[in-house]
Amino acid sequence: MRRVPILRLTPPRGFEGRLAKSAKKSRLELLDGRSNFGLEYGIHDRQWKQLLRGEDAMCWGMRSRRRGLQTVACAGSLPALMLLIVPAARADGPVKEISPIPAARPATPPANQVAAMNRPVPAAAAPAAKAAAAADSPAALIQQLGDDRFEVREEASRRLSQMGIEIQPALDGALHNPDLEVRVRARRILDTVLKADLEKRLNAFAEDVNDAKHLDLPGWSRYRQVIGSSGTARKLFVEMQRAEPNLFRALEDGPAATATALDCSVAQSVIRMQSRARFPNGYMLPLGSITAMLFVGSDNQVLMADNTATQVAYLTNQPAIQQAVTSGSQIAVIKKILGAWIARDASANVLAQNLSIAMRFDLKEGVHTAANALKQGNQPAYIKQMALAMIGRLGDKTNLPSVEASLGDTELCGQMNMNNQLYQTQVRDVALAVAIHLEGQEPKNFGFDRLDMSNGLPYYNPGMIGFRNADERDASARKWADWVAKHHPKSAASTTAKKS
Repeated sequence: MRRVPILRLTPPRGFEGRLAKSAKKSRLELLDGRSNFGLEYGIHDRQWKQLLRGEDAMCWGMRSRRRGLQTVACAGSLPALMLLIVPAARADGPVKEISPIPAARPATPPANQVAAMNRPVPAAAAPAAKAAAAADSPAALIQQLGDDRFEVREEASRRLSQMGIEIQPALDGALHNPDLEVRVRARRILDTVLKADLEKRLNAFAEDVNDAKHLDLPGWSRYRQVIGSSGTARKLFVEMQRAEPNLFRALEDGPAATATALDCSVAQSVIRMQSRARFPNGYMLPLGSITAMLFVGSDNQVLMADNTATQVAYLTNQPAIQQAVTSGSQIAVIKKILGAWIARDASANVLAQNLSIAMRFDLKEGVHTAANALKQGNQPAYIKQMALAMIGRLGDKTNLPSVEASLGDTELCGQMNMNNQLYQTQVRDVALAVAIHLEGQEPKNFGFDRLDMSNGLPYYNPGMIGFRNADERDASARKWADWVAKHHPKSAASTTAKKS
């Protein structure tokens, strides 16, 4: 290999680039001045010739494969670039000289013109001051974001970033500017301005502990109604806002925009958790992000795909929320957020997750969710089993009507082979065990010899609840019917009337 020259380019759109030409192929390395991120692209001879002819050939990062070399989509014109030759030590050998394209330079003004320019400006030049003020307006600065000079663009960006939230309408309009550079910079400036304004509002909100000033933030009205406005709840709300500002900002644009923002937040969180390259030990989501997605997603007006809802429910396995819901001062608030989440309408798969969450964290809201699932009647057997188990764990006698409605359901929940004996569990078997438990009786006295209710109903183990044959099942049902007839004659008569 031999040493090749490198051309350093300063494009009119804020990039620094290096263009290397060798005998076999060319290399263009773009350095983004905003992030110092370098990319290398191979350039085919045809693109190289376009550069030399002054045609559009500035690379913006779109790649495709062609004849074994990487080609790029191009924009920008070479004569508009300032070229300097910088030798690069690639290997032994002489450096091949390439003459740069001369850049146009302004002529040096005569001495008398210089003297005239250095004279003090008279006070009567008020129109010039007005023109300068107009040049400092947001509209003028936004136009400068597309200036050919990098320094002008940077200065305009800096000055706009220091302005307040008042320039948001102007920046919103700049997002539709035909110039890509203006749109990109306007988006970044808008994010900076919104972040600064939100931080100012959050600080004021956090200081107003007693809500004396009645300050408002996106989502606060519903949060106060569903979760509460205690000091702990208020502190967590501020944490949620800081963790997911875009998600709460979308609340002001309606349920559809909120659903889209929630999809983005969930997707970004999943990518971080699965990125072993960036986080070898796994990415731990902060509590503010998890509770923000759970709270926003708990609104039935925010329509989510099953995949998104499943991933939101999966976030409850993160260490941050598991620790917060078991210890510390936020337990009650976290449980309210989880309760609001599991109370939302959900498909069978998400409902199963929600019932599991309710039992794992002992959420009383899960009883209402379970009763609604049983009332629907069209749920699969495993959902009915989980719903009955939920009522058996945290319900009481007031939930008996929901349980007794399933005493005639013969749908199979599962089966298990124990000691060469096949035990089958039907929905009615689970309902019977739960009804016995809610009445304060011991299931073992009614034919459930293997069932231990000391730690709740073990619904994951059909062999603990099921029967080997129909005779055992019928005997257990008759025993319970006799007990009900003796202790609740009105209820027994009503049940008999329904069966007939």
